[in-house]
Amino acid sequence: MSIFSYLRDKREVTKTYKAVYGRPINWRHPIRYTEKLAIFKISQEAEKLWSYVDKIEVRKFVSQQIGNEYLTKLYGTYNSPEEIDFDKLPNSFVLKTTHGSGWNIIVPDKSKLDFADAKKKLAHWMTLNYYDSFGRERQYKLIKPRILCEEYLETKDKDLYDFKFYCFHGVPKSINVIRDRSGRVKKSMYEIPWKKSEMKAWDAQEEIDMEAPKNLGRMLKIAKKLSTPFEQVRVDLYELKGRIIFGELTFSSGGGMSPFDPDRFDEIYGAWW
Repeated sequence: MSIFSYLRDKREVTKTYKAVYGRPINWRHPIRYTEKLAIFKISQEAEKLWSYVDKIEVRKFVSQQIGNEYLTKLYGTYNSPEEIDFDKLPNSFVLKTTHGSGWNIIVPDKSKLDFADAKKKLAHWMTLNYYDSFGRERQYKLIKPRILCEEYLETKDKDLYDFKFYCFHGVPKSINVIRDRSGRVKKSMYEIPWKKSEMKAWDAQEEIDMEAPKNLGRMLKIAKKLSTPFEQVRVDLYELKGRIIFGELTFSSGGGMSPFDPDRFDEIYGAWW
């Protein structure tokens, strides 16, 4: 990483952080979680983590740490949209690019898919570098753009839960629970082992009040195993009708630009790191 590249990233992150939070980053003695994320995500250490955020490569790590049973079914990997043989794919599936976030095409019914439009979207995403396009998160910089096709998780009864475990030094410390992304998005923060937090989940349209999931103990063990090699990471797991499914590893949640409510939790999370 060149000094020019680093200084460019630092200027951009400094400007964005000030616009979001109304205060400067304490570059010399960061205390807040958001400050530490802003500093970390433009570091060479972050750049070395690319294989853990590449959606194909991370499957190898997950398999080694906890086994294949927690991975989605993989139908194919491709270097370009033209390689995809839609006739060989099942009736429902999900197409994703390996090198970013949110670049997904969810296909519950293949007969209703506009194949040309899907290929056009994928082709556009393949030209982008997530680091350059969004937030200067260096862990995405070196990923080779590819496409993967994986199983579609049926959610007719809105019974798919997304559990995001915030882990520090191999210890899960809090959980963001998300449900019903297709409707009014429901989110709530929970303390461990299971207590509704005073902290509000960022960007929630409704809150979730629920008892501890039956699989909580197993999910905590999985989060611990997957987070142990890192100082801090968010481990995302889905639960669907008792099945636990790995989602992703996230090293700079929200790009470090998601305000805490109340603000004091920014320092609490920072102290965990």
